[in-house]
Amino acid sequence: MKIRKYVVTARAFDRETGEPAPTRITDHPDGSRDETIDVATNALFAGCETILEVKRKYESFWNDLNPNSEHVVFVSKVRIVGDGETTKDILPKPKPRVTVRFRSIVRADMVKALAVEFCKELLECLGEEKMREVVARNAAETDDNICHSHDFCDANQVMLDAMKKLGFELDDGLDDGENNHEGINLAWDLAKKNSFQRQKITD
Repeated sequence: MKIRKYVVTARAFDRETGEPAPTRITDHPDGSRDETIDVATNALFAGCETILEVKRKYESFWNDLNPNSEHVVFVSKVRIVGDGETTKDILPKPKPRVTVRFRSIVRADMVKALAVEFCKELLECLGEEKMREVVARNAAETDDNICHSHDFCDANQVMLDAMKKLGFELDDGLDDGENNHEGINLAWDLAKKNSFQRQKITD
């Protein structure tokens, strides 16, 4: 039987800070909400035949088509609803090892912790003089997607080292690690916004 309906469980987060967005209506204790998607009547999801297609289309609608919105939306669960069947969870199960998936209810805390550790690791790598130069160059930079820490070191490796120090691992169980990339970007932006000063992030 061809699947027609899915229930998508998702939650919004502040695009800048990674903090969960306040909401007046929730369906779950963590603040997430459910939305039923009927692929037969919802043109946006026409042609979707798998849960990953539904998940990606849902997040793309909220995040990619609205890049300047205040919030980003992440899907935590997708359920199939079949005629006369019991609704069942069908997203891949977590791996036995402890992994960090930033698209979770504790995501904001993880982003903040990673931003702080990244600042620490970057300072140890560059030293104070080069760190001041990075901050100065970033302040003069007009492209928000550029960080001048890359001018002095392999900053991506520094970020990975920070994750390792915290016990965070790249989770390749869903979407080829896409989930973690968003958390890394938010942590990087948070560190950069605070001039890579740990105390500003923790205050």
